[in-house]
Amino acid sequence: MLQYPTMRITESAALPHSDPILIEVAQLQDIPALQATAVASWWATYGELLSASFIEKFLARAYRTDTLTLQLTDSRSYFLVVKAESAVVGFGQVGPTLQRRESAPVAPADLYRLYLLPEWQRRGIGTMLLTKLEGWLRDQKYPYYGAYVHERNEPAKEFYKRHSFVRLPECDVTDEWYLVKTLDGESRREESDDRNRS
Repeated sequence: MLQYPTMRITESAALPHSDPILIEVAQLQDIPALQATAVASWWATYGELLSASFIEKFLARAYRTDTLTLQLTDSRSYFLVVKAESAVVGFGQVGPTLQRRESAPVAPADLYRLYLLPEWQRRGIGTMLLTKLEGWLRDQKYPYYGAYVHERNEPAKEFYKRHSFVRLPECDVTDEWYLVKTLDGESRREESDDRNRS
């Protein structure tokens, strides 16, 4: 896997705690903590939007140790974790377009996941994580990328709107909006302006 430098966030005044925050490439030893953070994040995000059985089945499938091991060692994608001291408080991943049955045209790359524990949200960390993921996409020469968001997940929809994503309704799937963002550098100004609001 390509290794990119660790990003240290030093603006501690913008954080909910005084602990230093690191955004770094996920490692195999991070998997147990990543799984725990995924469970907490998913329940906080989707507990009122999706059925408990769906959430449990999805987490069991998408965050299995063998599945994460394959993803963390796949050089075609970029998987980052956000850490407060040694605790994983968030994560994000981008890579080539996800497979889908529908024939609608989609972007050449996708944001697979972007989650922070609730107490770490709206502090600018999500923006920094997204910016670092987009840096990797630019390095890979992707001109634009897509993201799926649940149609009733209003906080996420607002976050993506502030970061210059545009919905393509013709590419939506059941209960999910498909959003696209260009990587031509035009959105950097908005990302900087919104830094403390995400």
